[in-house]
Amino acid sequence: MKIGIAGVGGMGRHHGRVVKEFKFVREILGCDLSAEARKLAEKEGMRTVGDLPTLLAWKPDAVIVATQPSAHAPIIEACFRAGVPVLTEKPLATTIADCRRLVAMGKKLRIPFQVGFELRYCGLHRAMVDVVKSGKIGKPVSMGLVQISGAHQKGYFTKERCVGIFWEKLCHQVDIYRYWFGEPERIMAFAGRKCHQTLRHIGQRSGSHCFSRRPFRHDNNDKRQGCPGRRD
Repeated sequence: MKIGIAGVGGMGRHHGRVVKEFKFVREILGCDLSAEARKLAEKEGMRTVGDLPTLLAWKPDAVIVATQPSAHAPIIEACFRAGVPVLTEKPLATTIADCRRLVAMGKKLRIPFQVGFELRYCGLHRAMVDVVKSGKIGKPVSMGLVQISGAHQKGYFTKERCVGIFWEKLCHQVDIYRYWFGEPERIMAFAGRKCHQTLRHIGQRSGSHCFSRRPFRHDNNDKRQGCPGRRD
């Protein structure tokens, strides 16, 4: 297979290192507008180009999208129009309208694509599904979350880049909630108006999910693997 990677910053280069371990991948080509990012990728042995049309003209069998979130939608749409399957970093896009449009477009064109919610494949999270289904802890009625996550760089969580930290990071946790407990029947959230800089105000943000009884299913014969990127 020929794999294209749109966006060869830190995450794109990580994808490149992982993908080249697969025996069925014979070529990898990265793409980024940033000459600096391309230079770093080339130091790791990845060939790169400076624009998406050149990448798509290379006729990849699939493209991994690892750019900043605000660029996801136009890149995915271009891949779809070229008939290329896509694995994209989360979030799928930065507006609900774009998310729905891309899902509809992928279905209409019958092009495989997936958002990289890799936490579903962590052994711990898969085991949690079995615990919930077993009834050993009773029926869960609520769940709390404390998200401690800093920006990779100044300006990382800007509205223009990714809408904000909830859109960029919380989608992982919402997906895991759905995986563990099923689709929510209603969602409620509230937060203080002040943006706190320390953990002293950790209780200022709160939310709750009320879940249905329609759990996600997974194959109990699946091998329980460690979380990708886990450091023991």
